Amino acid sequence: MDSIANLGRVIKCLFEDGKKVEESNAIHILGSCLGWDGTSRIAKDELTIEEIYDEIKEKDQDRISEEIKGCMTRGFLAISILHVSGDLGKWALLTGWSNGLSKTEWSNLASSELHEAMFIASELASAASSAEESRPWIMHCVSTYTESWKSLLTCDDRGVRSGAASTVAKLGLADKSLSSDEGELFSILEVAAGLLGGDDECANSDIKNRPETSLTRQDIDNYSGSPVERGIELLSYLSTRTLVKEEIAHGTSLCSSSSQSILEKLVELSGKNLKSTHVFALSNIFASIAVSVEILQEEAFADKEITLEDYDKYQSIGKSEEELKEMESQKEKDDPEAVSLRIRKMVKKNVPQALINLLDTSSSENAFGQIAIALTRMAGEQSVRGFMIQQGCLSACIEITRDSTHSDTEKTSIRQVHHCIAKLLVTTNPSLLTVSQRMGSIRPLIQLVKDNESSDLQKFEALMSLTNLGSIDNETKNRIVSERGIAVFSYAMFSNHEMVRQAATEAMCNLASHPDMLDHIRKPETMKVWVAFASDFEDNFECARASIGCLAMVTQDNDIAEVLSSSCNAESMLKNHLESGQLELIHRALVVIMNLTLHGGKCREKVIKTGTRAFCEAYVESYHDGKKSKDLNMTQSEQQLLNVTVNLAKEIITHDND
Repeated sequence: MDSIANLGRVIKCLFEDGKKVEESNAIHILGSCLGWDGTSRIAKDELTIEEIYDEIKEKDQDRISEEIKGCMTRGFLAISILHVSGDLGKWALLTGWSNGLSKTEWSNLASSELHEAMFIASELASAASSAEESRPWIMHCVSTYTESWKSLLTCDDRGVRSGAASTVAKLGLADKSLSSDEGELFSILEVAAGLLGGDDECANSDIKNRPETSLTRQDIDNYSGSPVERGIELLSYLSTRTLVKEEIAHGTSLCSSSSQSILEKLVELSGKNLKSTHVFALSNIFASIAVSVEILQEEAFADKEITLEDYDKYQSIGKSEEELKEMESQKEKDDPEAVSLRIRKMVKKNVPQALINLLDTSSSENAFGQIAIALTRMAGEQSVRGFMIQQGCLSACIEITRDSTHSDTEKTSIRQVHHCIAKLLVTTNPSLLTVSQRMGSIRPLIQLVKDNESSDLQKFEALMSLTNLGSIDNETKNRIVSERGIAVFSYAMFSNHEMVRQAATEAMCNLASHPDMLDHIRKPETMKVWVAFASDFEDNFECARASIGCLAMVTQDNDIAEVLSSSCNAESMLKNHLESGQLELIHRALVVIMNLTLHGGKCREKVIKTGTRAFCEAYVESYHDGKKSKDLNMTQSEQQLLNVTVNLAKEIITHDND
C-alpha cells in the first residue's frame, strides 16, 4: 500500500491539472542528465540544472520563487522515491539531481525562509537518513550547510522542526556532535518537547510566503509521521543520555507556557492509538530512564567471553595517565540512587499504567519486548513494587503468561515478563495479593526456574518469590506442588550458583509440612542429599542452615526420623553442627536430636552415638546462668537464641534420663 501511495505522489509530480508534463519540463523536474530513453542529454548540448539555475540567478528576484518551486517538486519526488527504495532514492539524489548540485538545492530550500520549502528540505533530510544508501548524502548536507540545518531545527514552524528532529534521531547526532555539548543537548530536548506539546500548528498556522505549488503538506504527512510522533522518536534516541533521563524524570515542562511535563505528556500519549514503531519508541524511553549506563554495559557483556572490567583494562593498555584521566572524565556517571529516584518519580506519574496501556494497544513483538524490559527494570526498585501491583502490572503480566501460543521470537520477552513477576513478589507481602494473583503467579515463576535459558539471577528471584508465596497458606503450597514444584526445586538445588542452590533449598523447606514433600524426603537417596547439604556449612552456610532447618521440621515424622538415623553421614553431620559455634546451626541440630530422642528405639540409639548427652551437659553447665555469655559480646537476639538452645539442651538431658 505504501508503494502504491508513493507511486501516486510521483505521478502527481509529473502531471499538472490532469495533463502530462512536457518531456522537457519533466527532465527539469527530475534534474537528470539522462533522457527518457536513457541516452545522455548532455551529449545533445541541452542545459543542465546548474546552467538553468545560473540563468535564474541573473534575472529578477521574482523568478526565484519559480526556481524554489522546481526544487520543491524535485525534493518531493525524491522523498517519495526514498520511501519506496533506498537504492532508487540514492539515484535520485546523486544522479537524478545533476551530479551533486542537489546539496546546494537542499541548502537553498532549507534557508529559503519559506516554510513550505523548508518543510520539503526537512522531510527530505528525514527520508534520506532512513535509508543506508542515502545516509552519507544527508550527513554531508547537515555537516556542510550548518546554518541551513540550524534554521530547520529552530524554525518556528512545528512541521519543519519535526522532520529535522527525526533526522537528528536517525543520524545519531545526539551521540556524536552533541555528546560533549550540554547546551546543544538541551536545545534538542527543547525541540523534542515542543513537538510533543501544543496545537498542531502545522495544520492550523498561516504559512508565510507560501509559494504557488500544487503540492500540499498532506501529501507528505500521511507517511512521514505527525510532529508528536517525531517528538517521541527523537526522545527515544536522546533518552540514552543520563542528562536527558534526569530532565525527563524530574519534570521538565513541554514549554515555558505549559504546566504539563514531558513525562506527563508521554504517559498521556500511551493511551492514544499509536503505530507499533512509536509504541516501541515510547516504551524505550521509559526503559532507558529506569536503567543506568553501567547496568547497560554490564548487560552488553553478560554473554561475552570477556568481562566489562577486562575490556576496560585492555582499553587502558598503552595509555598515559593523562589519557586515562580523560577517558574516565568522558564516561557517563549514573549513580544507583539517582536511578532509584527516577523510577520512583515515574511510578508517581503512573508510568507503569502507561506501559500496560501500550501493552494493550501493541501487536508488535519488538514493542512487546521493550515494554517487558521497562516493567522489569522498574520492578527492580523495591519501594515501588506495591504501587506497580496497584497499577495493574502483576495482573497484566499474569494474563500474558496464560497465552501458550507465543512464537519462538517472543520467548525472550515472555521470560522477561516472568522475571518481572518474580521481582514484584520477592518482597511483597502475599497476604496483600488477591487469590487470583497469588495462584496465577505460581506457574510462570516455576517455568522461569526450570527454563534452561533463564539466568541465575532470574532463577534466584523466582525461587525467592515462590518461597514468599508458599509461606501464606496450604492452598498456595498445594498449587506449587501441583505445578511440579518439588521436582523443579530439587533440580535447582544442584545449580552451579550457590545462591540458586540456597534459594531452591529454602523453597523446599517452605513445603516441609506438605504430604508430598514428606513422601519425597522419606526416600533414602533423597535423605542423603539433604544430609550432604546440611554438612556443607563451611562453604555454603545459608544453604546448610536451610537444609538442617528442614530436617528439624520433618524429623517429627517417625518414618523420616528412622531414615535419617540409617544415613551413614547423619552422626558426623550432627556432631559438626554442635561443635560449629554457630548458634543457628546448634539450635537446629538440637531440635533434630530432640525429635530423634522422642521417637526412641533406633533413633535414640543414633543420638547416643553422637555423644550429645555429654555436649548438652557441658553446654548447660557453661551457659545456664548467663555469666559466660556476657563475655561474648552478644547482641540481644543472639542472647535470646542462646537461651533457647540452653533450654533445648536441658530438655534433651531430661528425656534421656527417662
